[in-house]
Amino acid sequence: MATDDLRKEFANKRNTFDKQLPKECANCTSIIDLQIHHVVPLSFGGSNRISNLVRLCTDCHSKAHGGLSFIEKSADARLSSVSKGGRKSSTILYGYKFDKGTYSIDDHNADVVRFIFRLRYNSELSTSNIAEVLNKMAIPTAGTAKAWTHPVIARMLINPQYYGKCVYKGEDVGDIYPAILDEELTEAKRKFDIKYEGTRVPVRKIT
Repeated sequence: MATDDLRKEFANKRNTFDKQLPKECANCTSIIDLQIHHVVPLSFGGSNRISNLVRLCTDCHSKAHGGLSFIEKSADARLSSVSKGGRKSSTILYGYKFDKGTYSIDDHNADVVRFIFRLRYNSELSTSNIAEVLNKMAIPTAGTAKAWTHPVIARMLINPQYYGKCVYKGEDVGDIYPAILDEELTEAKRKFDIKYEGTRVPVRKIT
């Protein structure tokens, strides 16, 4: 349910919640100026279940939202860092290096990335076929994995960073990374997507 819908639901059920919750602040036990508070905010994935609601006095309610403000500011700072090329997570995407606050292309692994995309969009191999090819060629895997697998290949093929784009928590931050894939591969992907829209890529026997 969307956040706006949850807010409407809360407004409609407020009287019911008011009857169910204790008539004192859950934090300081005050019985003056009480308000209903969502423990996990609706905008952060919270719900209107009674287990996610508490009654707080005005002062405690204000302090609770002050803590939320800190979380929101931290999230904004993280997004700002990412938009300037900072790391999105503790894991560096296969094909890249990260040093002194800057992403750069790891030439050797970037060649493997391009090879994977060519196998997919030029040779039209399935993700399982591609993993089989890489394993037969004894190409080192990403991270500590012992073998290339369908899920790993599938995640790589949909990662916008290989095209230079940054998407952070669903938000398009812009073209801020050095792109590993060129226009030729980008066009190959576009044609491939049109050809196989709504269908599966046939599995081929690798010899």
